[in-house]
Amino acid sequence: MLESSTKDLQIQAAGSLRDLMAVIPAVRLEGVEVEPSLPDRRIDMLAQLIVYNRPHLLICEIKSSGQARNAREALCVVFRSTVVSAVRTPPLAALC
Repeated sequence: MLESSTKDLQIQAAGSLRDLMAVIPAVRLEGVEVEPSLPDRRIDMLAQLIVYNRPHLLICEIKSSGQARNAREALCVVFRSTVVSAVRTPPLAALC
């Protein structure tokens, strides 16, 4: 049951990201990959974006709760990921 609810949450998050990016004129969403097949299995979702004609990679950690401790943990996971170290530009993080 827990596995199913986690998968549902990831699918819902991907849909919400698509909806949000669709209303931002400067952003074009090129693709969203849930549970990408990467050496670093801690990444929940990757999104390829074009922002003002420049490519960006959005690394997402999906949590069911927006509590501060969960948000901090998610940021730690993303900053420690091998994906971040492979990207040439430093990551930008925001908590909402």
